[in-house]
Amino acid sequence: MSDADQPATSGGGGLIRLFARHPTAGNLLMAIMLLAGLFALTKLNRQFFPDFGIEVIQVSVTWPGASAEDAEASIVEAIEPEVRFLDSVDTTTGVASEGLGAVYIEYDQGADMQRALSEVESAIAQITTFPEDSERPQIRQIVRYDTLARLVLSGPFDEAELKRHAKAIRDDLLALGIDRVTLRGVRDEEIRVELAPAALRRLDLTLDDIAEAIARSSQDVPTGDLTGAFERQPRTIGLARTAEDVAEIEVRSTPSGQKIRVGDLAEVSERFDADQIEGRRFGERAVELEVQRALTSDALDAA
Repeated sequence: MSDADQPATSGGGGLIRLFARHPTAGNLLMAIMLLAGLFALTKLNRQFFPDFGIEVIQVSVTWPGASAEDAEASIVEAIEPEVRFLDSVDTTTGVASEGLGAVYIEYDQGADMQRALSEVESAIAQITTFPEDSERPQIRQIVRYDTLARLVLSGPFDEAELKRHAKAIRDDLLALGIDRVTLRGVRDEEIRVELAPAALRRLDLTLDDIAEAIARSSQDVPTGDLTGAFERQPRTIGLARTAEDVAEIEVRSTPSGQKIRVGDLAEVSERFDADQIEGRRFGERAVELEVQRALTSDALDAA
């Protein structure tokens, strides 16, 4: 018999030959693979949409009373040259509106956003031309959230009661681990002071006098440090939070010692901002709660 007629006794197929001779090893490997797959399945992050980065940083400056043109000239045009040529910056977009100027800085895909945020903060700190009465610049990275659900709370309640219930639900959801809950259709509370012109003329007072008295008497500011055996940080606390507190603010004292308060000159009431959007559902007041998750959260667990 020639060598060509001899049966092959060695060569390829080593792994298949091993499992053919030892079937237990193949079953064991299959079991390990199944267990590993089940374990990995429990670690998968379930979500509605695939992850994608948003490499955007927002810089905004509030300037009360400014027009959109002034905000663009004094805020937007001051920010853009400082951030346009930072590392990895792709584009910058300026937005100006009444009382606000903002710049959105978009970075190249995959940029180091922590480093970018630090560079933007350093660049903004070097700007000395902001208007004196503008507020401190707000710098933040835009973070994407996925919407899981929208809950609508409505009923025959007044606005304050409905808002209180909505806030309680929001706090409970956050305590359960929801990443963010946004309230929509709720308006900010405000304290309205309606002055009587005749009373102002009688006491020789102006609107500015009343406003200054309220601003002076309603504040919560630190007053420094006290050092000794223990360090203390005292505060001046007199922030008026209710209509009753504002009504009790002293405006002037007469020579006879009588104190004239805001409530003696004006009708003070608590209301909601009429310029903001009010929620309605089937004719009744309503509040929408938008439930959202961060990219690292599991959508089904959160839902």
